[in-house]
Amino acid sequence: MDNFDTFFTNESEKLSPSQAMRMLMSSFHYTREFEAGLTFVNTCRDLLNKPTTNIPFEEAQYIERDLTFMELSFYDYLNQWQQYLNFFEYIFFEKRSKPYIATYYRDPNQNPEERFGRYLFSYNCNKLQVHELYLCERQRAATERKLAKQKLGKNIEYLKRHQKEQLSNEEYVRRVKEMEHLFEYIKKHL
Repeated sequence: MDNFDTFFTNESEKLSPSQAMRMLMSSFHYTREFEAGLTFVNTCRDLLNKPTTNIPFEEAQYIERDLTFMELSFYDYLNQWQQYLNFFEYIFFEKRSKPYIATYYRDPNQNPEERFGRYLFSYNCNKLQVHELYLCERQRAATERKLAKQKLGKNIEYLKRHQKEQLSNEEYVRRVKEMEHLFEYIKKHL
């Protein structure tokens, strides 16, 4: 991760707020700072909601969507399975418009209701409108199974995501230094 220029075709290209935010969010996963990631998500939401924020409306919607999916992933990585499932359902029922809707082309040999289930909003002869949570369905189902095992009192330690405390001090410091290089790259390209 020493050379972040590989993310972009032109080193002098400015990063969009969305690109910078995605790069920053990846650092929380890399260093396993999931709690700090949740705090960062909330800070970004506060910034997006300020009237002085100078981000075009459509881009702000996509940033908000990215923040929402990052928050969902942080609950997963923090092993907060019930919170993950609750937030998943909140997204499904409350976030039902662009940019949470993906368009798929219909396969005439496939039944769209069978493939997409509850995530299918509408379709015509050529196009399907599907909630983006469809792409997270496997993780949702796995999380539901983990929670069920936990409620039954079964051993679930092997199912838990690794936390920051499981990194050696040396490995943690190495990862933080790599993220410092990332932050410098972001500052240079904003």
